[in-house]
Amino acid sequence: MLAVPGGVLLTSVAFNPHDQTILTGGTDALARVWDLRNPVDYQFPTLLTLADHLGPIETVGFDGLGDEAISASTDGTARIWDPQPREQREIIRGAANPFSLAFDPADPSRIVTLGANSEVATVQLWDLGRPSRRLATIDIPSQAWTLASAAFSGDGRLLLTTGGTEQARIYSLAGITRPGARLREVGVIDGKSCAAPGGTSTPGFNSAIFSAKGALIATADNDGAICIWSATTRHRIWRMMDPVGANGVLSRSSVGRAPVNSVAFSPDGKLLLTTSDDGAARIWGVATGRLC
Repeated sequence: MLAVPGGVLLTSVAFNPHDQTILTGGTDALARVWDLRNPVDYQFPTLLTLADHLGPIETVGFDGLGDEAISASTDGTARIWDPQPREQREIIRGAANPFSLAFDPADPSRIVTLGANSEVATVQLWDLGRPSRRLATIDIPSQAWTLASAAFSGDGRLLLTTGGTEQARIYSLAGITRPGARLREVGVIDGKSCAAPGGTSTPGFNSAIFSAKGALIATADNDGAICIWSATTRHRIWRMMDPVGANGVLSRSSVGRAPVNSVAFSPDGKLLLTTSDDGAARIWGVATGRLC
């Protein structure tokens, strides 16, 4: 268990890919690094507390090597940390209301930040050199009260974005090395064929992600549908209906549907993990399109 002060809510969590530590962000504007190796009285000890944000932290993450951590806050900044020796390496200013971020898996010096209001989701590509530089900005339509996402392909050549509408857009990152670059759109996934039959919620992609090898794309729909697509042809391979299950458990229930918020492929691409508004996480077989 992670012991946080009373009244503090943890808003984001990330595993270090190379050791048994995790990073959390909270409503108290603090990022904390926790040691999962040596629990004391069933509680994991705090290794580091990173304090410089002026508002609640929205999202945290590690780079692909686990050497650097990053946190983004409602104060409008993203901060890069070197946990050893507990130094704040860089402050990224001008990230538009950042609530999500991701490192380029092929190049830890690049990140994408995502912010949104009721009309526009702003995706910004950054070079984390010394100092950091904003390389490109994309504004995509974003429906009010819906999620939006941005994700790199495994080789770092493509960027996949959603904004709560029925389209996911793919951009090429080839040759993006200097500020002011223009991203070239190379594909669009039309979500109309993914909409759940008879769905009661407004359809629209809340999240989308590439498989590790980049051959597949998975999307999470507000109307409860999950779809797997070919990344090259952008044709739908599977449509799975996300059922309502017991709160907070892996579920096989098949009654009703809840909005799907996020999707993640396993490293080998054989499984897909989804989370939904009913509080359940579910694991699907990619080859079968069925619950495991």
